[in-house]
Amino acid sequence: MSFFKKSELDHNDNALKNSNKELADKYLELISGFSFSVDELDVEMKEILIRIQGLTAESKRQASSMISMNDVIDVIYTTVQESRKKASQASEISNSTYENVVSKRKKFEEITKSLSENGESLNSAKKSFMELEGKTKKAKALVERIEHISAQTNLLALNASVEAARAGVHGRGFSVIAEEVRNLANETSEVNKVISGIIAEIIKSVDKSKNDVHQVVQNIGFQSAEIENTIEDFALIEHVSRDSSEMSKWIADNSKDLEASIYSAKEVIEKVTDSVDCSSDKIEELSQAIKEEAISTNSIKKRIEQLEQLNFQLMNKEISRNDSTIVIATSPYEPYFIYDEDSKEIAGMDYDIINKAFEGAPFKVEFKMVPWDTSIKMVKNGLSHILPAISYDRSREKYLKFSDSYRLQSPYGFYTCQSQMIHVNGLSDLEGKRIGVISGYTYFPELYQLNVQLEEGNKEEILFKKLQKGILDIVILEMEPGDYQIKKLNMEQLIRKEPYTFVLKNPEKTYLGFGTVKNLDVACRVFNDKIREMQKNGMLQKIIDHYK
Repeated sequence: MSFFKKSELDHNDNALKNSNKELADKYLELISGFSFSVDELDVEMKEILIRIQGLTAESKRQASSMISMNDVIDVIYTTVQESRKKASQASEISNSTYENVVSKRKKFEEITKSLSENGESLNSAKKSFMELEGKTKKAKALVERIEHISAQTNLLALNASVEAARAGVHGRGFSVIAEEVRNLANETSEVNKVISGIIAEIIKSVDKSKNDVHQVVQNIGFQSAEIENTIEDFALIEHVSRDSSEMSKWIADNSKDLEASIYSAKEVIEKVTDSVDCSSDKIEELSQAIKEEAISTNSIKKRIEQLEQLNFQLMNKEISRNDSTIVIATSPYEPYFIYDEDSKEIAGMDYDIINKAFEGAPFKVEFKMVPWDTSIKMVKNGLSHILPAISYDRSREKYLKFSDSYRLQSPYGFYTCQSQMIHVNGLSDLEGKRIGVISGYTYFPELYQLNVQLEEGNKEEILFKKLQKGILDIVILEMEPGDYQIKKLNMEQLIRKEPYTFVLKNPEKTYLGFGTVKNLDVACRVFNDKIREMQKNGMLQKIIDHYK
């Protein structure tokens, strides 16, 4: 006996299936969210690991530097000790030198004073010689005058003798007197000659003495000037010697303080060295812990994949969809698919194109935002029907049937960090670099022939974060999504778009990939017909231009 009508059982069965479908969709959403979060966590963990590794290297370098510094401090400390001793000796020598200089200067001042007094005495003697010279000249003039008188007397005596001779007997007495006068005149003349000779000798001697005294006075003046210059030099030397003595004393006094300070610094550096060694060990431990956490992140990814497979099994067993529903599973790929994680709303260039193409079609379109790898797995397992925004690849024909092309891929842009001195002027500049690319996306063949380290990411935003944090050197994206993301994230001042772009000789076309698990020929035909119509009426270009 049946307790329920068949219609009621069918209704309950459909309700259960719909409930399971909603549950499976919710699981899919959660798993996709986990996957995106793990990617972001992976970025943060790698950045932390890079920073920790940098700290490890820096701490090791600091430890090495501290050891070297300690050795240098030891050398400096020894040098300062020796310098202090030498400074003390120098202070004593400088002080002794200063005292000697002062003593010598005083002696030279005494000599200068003595020379000055001698110079005054000689000047007085020179004056006396000049007076003597004047008197001698007067005496010479008197002698010459006496000589003249003697000559006149002699002449008068001669005339008197002549007159006496004429007078005869009467002039005899006068003749005797005249003879005596003439003899006296001759004798006076002889004496006068002797006196004149003596005066000449005196004049000659006085003149020589005067010249000698003059020369001595000049020499004394010259020597006095030289000694005065020497005294000035000694005064300068005395000043320098005094400063040197004071400086040497200051150095000697401060060397003691410096020696004590360096010894204290030496003790501090030894303590810091021990602390740095300890910090280095702790950073090493932290680095190892981060590496283990990174391994755990990979383990989480594997767990998510396992959970994803279980959910796929649940979807295969429990979810029954109406044949009129077409599921499109894709990853967020702005501006083609723009996904708001908070509101769960979807927009974008390809989203609008697909909705417009299937507008009025006899089936419903349902979008699911999942990681790229998940979207491929879903279409392969028949859990989704369409893989959008893909390029043609012969290997994909195993599980996809391609629609007509509905747009061309934009040229490839190359993005670098403004703070890094990395520039791209050609593909050769990519050699040896860490390149960020979109996961599951096939790039131009030339890229894979280069010696580069490719690192995949599910989102452009994640790639740009890695670029900004130094995990990547260059990010390569189609220019449309690349430029869109930079503008959206307000990174124009942080991310630099390189002037070089790569344009394929035959630009890649973009297709819809229809899964082959279910016959979707009708849906593919509807899409192709509608796209041709949209190309003719300009609607397709209008949608594309809206997102540029």
